[in-house]
Amino acid sequence: MSSIVVSLPTGQQGTVETGTTVLDALDALDARRGRVIAALVDDHERDLDHRVEVDATIAPVTADSDRGRAILRHSVAHVMAQAVTDLFPGAKFAIGPPITDGFYYDFDVDVPFTPEDLERIEDRMRAIIKADQAFERRALSRDDALRLFADREVVLAVQADGGEVLTVEGLAKNGELHPVQEGFHEEHGLQCGFCTPGMMLASAALLEENPDPSEEEIRWALSGNICRCTGYQNIVKAVQHAGAKMREGS
Repeated sequence: MSSIVVSLPTGQQGTVETGTTVLDALDALDARRGRVIAALVDDHERDLDHRVEVDATIAPVTADSDRGRAILRHSVAHVMAQAVTDLFPGAKFAIGPPITDGFYYDFDVDVPFTPEDLERIEDRMRAIIKADQAFERRALSRDDALRLFADREVVLAVQADGGEVLTVEGLAKNGELHPVQEGFHEEHGLQCGFCTPGMMLASAALLEENPDPSEEEIRWALSGNICRCTGYQNIVKAVQHAGAKMREGS
């Protein structure tokens, strides 16, 4: 079998078989110090079971580093999503990234979580972690990914391939705000701003088809977006404001 040269950032080198895992390559270099949970292979973040096929520089990532903490928080966010969907069948989750001081997930549930629910979720997370489930990265083809998510209410990036993507910035034309942008400003629908782009684009799509929607129709059109701040009333008012503006201009 052919061999490759693996190196540490310090310059230390070793020879391993082609296709050796990152974990085994680090062991060959005697480079596992502390709790190594991942590695940078030529500056690309890789799992420890990633197979190295060509000469590469490998830098171990430890759990107590900033990058390592972000990886762990990402993994624990997945554990939380599993715990919630186990305890609350039908719960829908949106995004769950690691952040500076932890992690979070946005969930859509029929009844808001209570303090008691949060304790149950934590207990379920501990049980999942104790079960020592494997975290495995799977590379899927486009078609396999679409089949896997076919019954889930999400849109994958690959589904936008070849399509036209409209961003919230693209709503404005010739330096003038779109009625939806104006409505969110005038009716104080912006709030923290986290959900605003999705709310605005969903609103614009609704008003293109129906410039005079009822409040029920507005709330249904916005149901795919989750506001983590307060109520939706100002957002609904913003859409109504935009609809009136668009009807005036038609």
